[in-house]
Amino acid sequence: MSNLTVLAGMERNLSFTTSSALNLTTSSLEPVRPNNLPLQIWYSAIAIIGCLGNSLTIIAIAVCRKHRKTQNIYIGSLAVSDLLVCLSLAPYTASSLADETAAVNRNSDSMVCRVVGMVSVASIGNTIIHLAAIAVNRYICILKPAHVYTRLYTTRRLFVSIFILWCLSIGSLMPGLFGFGSFGYSELYGTCGITDDPITNLMVLTVIVVPCTIPSLCVTFYSYIRIIIHYRNISRNLRKPGPIPSSTTDGTERRGQLKRDAVQSTRTNKEFAVTVNLCVVFVAFLFCWGPGNIVYILHDNGLAVPLWLHRVTFTLAVSNSCINVFIYAGMNKSFRRTYYQILSCNLRAINNE
Repeated sequence: MSNLTVLAGMERNLSFTTSSALNLTTSSLEPVRPNNLPLQIWYSAIAIIGCLGNSLTIIAIAVCRKHRKTQNIYIGSLAVSDLLVCLSLAPYTASSLADETAAVNRNSDSMVCRVVGMVSVASIGNTIIHLAAIAVNRYICILKPAHVYTRLYTTRRLFVSIFILWCLSIGSLMPGLFGFGSFGYSELYGTCGITDDPITNLMVLTVIVVPCTIPSLCVTFYSYIRIIIHYRNISRNLRKPGPIPSSTTDGTERRGQLKRDAVQSTRTNKEFAVTVNLCVVFVAFLFCWGPGNIVYILHDNGLAVPLWLHRVTFTLAVSNSCINVFIYAGMNKSFRRTYYQILSCNLRAINNE
């Protein structure tokens, strides 16, 4: 009887030791994950601020007649794109980071995760080509004759161009839907988007980066550089002293020319202010997305990049979807006033000024 008791005790000890060893081995194999609470708060802020801010921009352009200008219609379409990111990617990521183990199990083969990934990829691509379209609009408005701008940007052609931009961004998803690349959960970023595998990376390079991202960035840079050179030349010409009138007739002509120059200068200053505003939107996009792309290129070339750095730079990139409203409000008095009237539910006063 005593031998049986001893054997039973040994069996329990062996079982406890084995289970402890297994637990220790399992826990040692689990990846060390960073503290996700700051990122959860960050994504939640993006979702709240982005939904409110982009909605304000869309309502302001839709309701206020003086904001229904060509460049503002593009801004409204861009705000729709950012709003989709703030409605889908930002809250979904905040939820996934709360419990990553459950998120991996839940999203490994989830249709919802794929849809969130597709919406975010299409919206981000749409942002890039919209920024290029806005830069081209500014280039034609400032550097080309007025009749060229009027002929190109009729109401019908404007909305057709926006429709084409959305078709291009949605079309970039087609290869992934037919097996060339995939959308789903990315453990690298703790969210849904494109998966981190060689086929998907090739798809991103050949379908999104080369035909869409690089040309859009080149067009945007070229347009704003030409605009800057143009304004620099104008400022130099304005500083040059005019000829001294030799007679009364010459003096009258000179005064008429000065009047015309003053009108042209006022128009130029207004267009320049609008262009600076939109150029700042583009610079903000570069500031937000640049670090993440640099980190990803380093990672793709075999450099060991900490997981937290991947996630912080990607969160910074997603933050771009909620900051444009601050640029519009901070640099455009008319937008700022309209935002205030919408928030104070004073819609009748918007078009009475």
